[in-house]
Amino acid sequence: MNLVREIVARAYHLGIGEMVLGTAPATIVTVLGSCVAVTMYEPSRRLGAICHAALPQCGAAPKCHLQCDQPGKYVECAVKVMLKQFDRRQIFPKDIQVKIFGGANMFLQSEEIDCVYPVGSMNIESALSVIQDAGLKIIANDTGGNTKKKIIFDLATGKVFVERHLK
Repeated sequence: MNLVREIVARAYHLGIGEMVLGTAPATIVTVLGSCVAVTMYEPSRRLGAICHAALPQCGAAPKCHLQCDQPGKYVECAVKVMLKQFDRRQIFPKDIQVKIFGGANMFLQSEEIDCVYPVGSMNIESALSVIQDAGLKIIANDTGGNTKKKIIFDLATGKVFVERHLK
């Protein structure tokens, strides 16, 4: 079962729980709130991957070992699956440029809500942990806050453009 969609379109809108892998020329666009997007890019091949993950970890015990049936939904699983796609192409962690985005705290405590569920912060922590454990280096990080972000990932250059949206 192929868990990462390989794209050939010039422009692709990435939905929640999706991961894509593609080469230039292509751009991938997604809008994030508490979700996290992790991009991976290998410049010499102009190969990129991105996920739009909604939750930090799946329930697989003891940890996700690529057995998750919805890996794009979970930060930990998505990063591992994308990294495996690069490994299959003999691209090593030292050659991959990693960037992370999103993780806004969209669900802040209010008078109507008794508890705070900082899913955005938890998604960021999960991304940082799994990226570090894999030996990857983060070259850009635009996470946190409390507003939505539109992400545009250009596979020709590896650049990621961020547009902030007010509430």
